[in-house]
Amino acid sequence: NEAVTPRTIFHAFNWSFADVSGHLPLLRDLGFDAVQLSPAQKSVSVANNEWWSRYQPQDFTQIAGLGSVQELQCLCAQASKLGLMVIADVVFN
Repeated sequence: NEAVTPRTIFHAFNWSFADVSGHLPLLRDLGFDAVQLSPAQKSVSVANNEWWSRYQPQDFTQIAGLGSVQELQCLCAQASKLGLMVIADVVFN
């Protein structure tokens, strides 16, 4: 298998997994071939769900804040069916 390199990436910055899933057909139709998700790990909880809190990890073993593990799995499955790649933004510190 040859590695596929995305040419057009939609950065779903701080979007919930459900919101991303709902937009996948449109993103494909607009010509995107990948979607980048914000960090999925459990992070610091702050008022107004500030974007920067996604980059303050608390527990790398938990998916929390943008949706559930099941929502993430469904998003990835739906993206695959539509021919879209999913890119994970991760925080290791």
